[in-house]
Amino acid sequence: MESILTVAMWLAFGTASAYYAKKQRRNPYVWFFIGLFLGIFGLLLLLMLPLLQRFKNSLHGNQHKTQSTQNTTVTVDLGSSLMRAASQEQKNLMWYYLDRANEQKGPMSFNAFDKQWQEGSLTGATLIWNEHLTEWKVLEELFPNIECISK
Repeated sequence: MESILTVAMWLAFGTASAYYAKKQRRNPYVWFFIGLFLGIFGLLLLLMLPLLQRFKNSLHGNQHKTQSTQNTTVTVDLGSSLMRAASQEQKNLMWYYLDRANEQKGPMSFNAFDKQWQEGSLTGATLIWNEHLTEWKVLEELFPNIECISK
């Protein structure tokens, strides 16, 4: 009876680990076995990974360079792109924008959208849209720090 309970607990932790791994877009098969072998520790590790990632990003993430000119301090975020300014949900959407001639461009993946930004086809004042928006928005409204982002 005791061995059946032990096996049931192993399977429960493995299944729970696989379930939460899938929700976090991690490989559920790998995490099933991690949960199976490590039990509660594997599940806790999986649940703490997003917190550890945020902590790591806060320590090593945004490197800033500050320049001082005529009693004015300008902060420029180095190493950023439109890709870093977007949430994971925004990266999974299809995007549209209006070019300078007010012609609709898209649908395009966020990678293609970011490439348009880097090539200079988009500005902070460009009107953009995706399926989660009810109306066209100015790019700066969705990405408020866009002018600080280097191309």
